[in-house]
Amino acid sequence: MGGAKRTPRPARPDLRPVYQGANPVSDVWAREALRIVNKYFRRSIFDPEDVEARAEMTFASSFAGMGFGNAGVHLCHGLSYPISSQGKKYFDKDYGNDHALIPHGLSVITTAPADFIFTTPVDPERHLEAANLLGADRSDFPSTDQIANTLADILRGYMMDFGCPNGLEAMGFDSSSIDGLSNAAMGFLKANKISPKDTDLDSVAKIYEQSLKVY
Repeated sequence: MGGAKRTPRPARPDLRPVYQGANPVSDVWAREALRIVNKYFRRSIFDPEDVEARAEMTFASSFAGMGFGNAGVHLCHGLSYPISSQGKKYFDKDYGNDHALIPHGLSVITTAPADFIFTTPVDPERHLEAANLLGADRSDFPSTDQIANTLADILRGYMMDFGCPNGLEAMGFDSSSIDGLSNAAMGFLKANKISPKDTDLDSVAKIYEQSLKVY
């Protein structure tokens, strides 16, 4: 939910960055968006005539945007831009066949399972809350690995159910693409330092590698 907490605080208001990092206000929007997604996402996709579900997902989209518009975005988005810009072999069925295109949402979700496995150790409780809001219902005391994989599996489930391409390989990338993707992503991540966990070239490359196949 949102970005990581920003420390130290800027000394003066004029030094504040555009993104503030996780905060109680952005968390309100993020939590409500996740609750709606859990209840209505599949309904809205599987039944296009389900007006209630589609309306609720419109709210979820708006609420999520209000949340990350304040808190900021991190790994999923930072790693998505090279995927979209370097993806020259994938033609999305919903966007026509006149030119190659990897839609932004698809480029974001593709690395999300690996991203959250990477960030969970920094704040397991926060990731568990997100998983539970998405329907995990883990009231026990799962390990960090269990939390990470529970959240990742929920995202994989959405991708499978909605027929998303199974990872970067299904969109025309392979292991030889990892270096180019990783180097491009580092530019965004260095300029936007609110990831819950510090990254370097090796960790980013590992996330891309784990995202060659997702489910």
